[in-house]
Amino acid sequence: MRRLAVALAAAWAAAAGAEPLAHPWSVQARAARAEVRLGEPFGYELEIRHAPAESYALPAELALGPFEAEAPRCAREAAGDGVTTTCTMRLALFELGAHDVPAIPLAVRTPAGDARLAVPGPRITGAGVVDPAADPAALALRDPAPPVPLLVPTWRPLVAGGALLAALALAIAVARAARRARRRASPPVAPPVAPEARLLARLDALGASGCDARAFAFALSEAVREHVAALAAIPALELTTGELVERLGRADNPRLDAGEVGAGLERLDVVKFAGGELTPAQRAGALRWARRLVGGTTTASATPQPPAVHPERSADAPATARSRGTRHR
Repeated sequence: MRRLAVALAAAWAAAAGAEPLAHPWSVQARAARAEVRLGEPFGYELEIRHAPAESYALPAELALGPFEAEAPRCAREAAGDGVTTTCTMRLALFELGAHDVPAIPLAVRTPAGDARLAVPGPRITGAGVVDPAADPAALALRDPAPPVPLLVPTWRPLVAGGALLAALALAIAVARAARRARRRASPPVAPPVAPEARLLARLDALGASGCDARAFAFALSEAVREHVAALAAIPALELTTGELVERLGRADNPRLDAGEVGAGLERLDVVKFAGGELTPAQRAGALRWARRLVGGTTTASATPQPPAVHPERSADAPATARSRGTRHR
């Protein structure tokens, strides 16, 4: 059988007009299965025993129609006084019926030069997927399978996330730049005015106003009460003169004399609520009294003189008595 295979290989090489024929000691072609289904891979190998000085190799491409070969390779192994070269691959048949595996050409190198060897293969039968003996009417046909989603790797989610983060960072940077620009463009905030300076400014404006006595008394009383509230931290504008004097006495503020402040405000209450008049001298004295409150040097001599009350308004005397218990508005 081996001699027949070698003879067939030699005849094939001679008919093809190839290089000189190689003379290995033996050649075998083996298939894992004699019958296969269409497209079903099966193992196939060539075993060549030869002298150690020879080498056998498969060509770069194999044309074996109607067969297709994949993963062809050759391995060389010493065996006794010779060498065994085994070439393995996987074949698949794509036609029904019996087909001989085409002869596989091998490139051979010998001490005498290059040679060639073609090894024909066995017969393989290609069978269909369906049993040929089965009744066609008994074969149940299946519906086509539904489409299967194809998952393709993509960088789009990462790119979209990166773009979103970049847009967010840009928006934050723009907001910060706009805030810094507004801070640079905004006018500087004026420092708060001290209570003393505020009271002196109001006194200057009140002295030059020329308003009537009642408006003068209301404005001066309000200015002094705001000054007292700023220094003593009490709601002087919401308290009656008596309540204010009582709170100042409990506060014991060294910058404010409770009795002196109360005496001056009571004189102004007479004008505000009892219709008293103020002469120019009394107005000037009242302004000097308020100015001395700024320095915390109020004395008894600084108290403004009592305002004159018109005889025709003597009927309002009870209102004067009640003024000490009336809240400032």
